[in-house]
Amino acid sequence: MTKAAARPQTIRSPSGEELVVLSRAEYDALRARAEAAPANEDEDIARVVDRTKGEAAFPAELWARIEAGEHPLRAFREFRDVTQLHLAMKIGVAQSTIAAIETSARRGTVDLYIALAKELDVPLDALVER
Repeated sequence: MTKAAARPQTIRSPSGEELVVLSRAEYDALRARAEAAPANEDEDIARVVDRTKGEAAFPAELWARIEAGEHPLRAFREFRDVTQLHLAMKIGVAQSTIAAIETSARRGTVDLYIALAKELDVPLDALVER
């Protein structure tokens, strides 16, 4: 089999979701590589591990920040390289609202979290402090 023939194929599910098809051998090799790699070796490997666990595909370092106690909103906002002021302006709230949520001084409404998740392009449940 040539390298060109081993490339993953992209197809659409019945609902329209884009899917990538790998051979079982390619998947197993990729999974083994991901599981054997040190946690900080390669961001792409961390994304593969996250995806296979059913989590959103973000770098392991981002999840580590959240697991260490950092508010998810701050972690995702900084990951997207967005300031509190810019984010606040985009969704129509005061910058102090974003700051208060990130410091856990205030809880946002469901509508606010929906707007934040949409603007930061992250799953809604990823922004909820656990």
